Amino acid sequence: MKKYISFIFTLIFLLWGKDLPAVTAQNIKLSNGFEVILIENHQSPVISCVVTVKTGASNEDFSNSGVSHMLEHLLFNGTGKRTQEELYRETDFYGIYNNAHTDMDYTNYIVLVEKSHIEKALDIQSDMLFNSIFPENKFEKEKGIILNEIARDVSEPSSFEDELFNLRFFNGTPYNLPVIGLPETIKNISREQVKEYYERYY
Repeated sequence: MKKYISFIFTLIFLLWGKDLPAVTAQNIKLSNGFEVILIENHQSPVISCVVTVKTGASNEDFSNSGVSHMLEHLLFNGTGKRTQEELYRETDFYGIYNNAHTDMDYTNYIVLVEKSHIEKALDIQSDMLFNSIFPENKFEKEKGIILNEIARDVSEPSSFEDELFNLRFFNGTPYNLPVIGLPETIKNISREQVKEYYERYY
């Protein structure tokens, strides 16, 4: 799979027992093109890793509006070596907080875990990012979940305000489209479209 869109890894180390004078960030460029931003904070014995994929709703159009957000959902549905149930069970067993968020220009994947289990958390996170299989029996279910999210969003006053703002300032551009997607697009989007997007940007 081509991975020509780089990732930004943000690792926040929270190791027990030491005080640091000020928070400083180290920027490290890996040979594979990944950029690591390392921030240390020794106040708590946990580590957080945020993987930022440089793609979001601004890479969409009316034919695939919401595909970034849908893909984010689908990455939690199982990989070549872990079913969704195994993924959730392993995450719970090690006490890993595992979540994601889609925005206009980026999609963020977050794990937070006690420091002794960071290798396991990163193994799960990388497995989801690179080896997801989008099980057919989960695809329509995720569509339904997202359509419910859209319906809930529409009922919020802030959603209408955002729509008017985007229409005024971003009309005719991808920034006029909602990150969550358009109902008709989500209803009609195919598994193949999502896989193609995944292979292109991840």
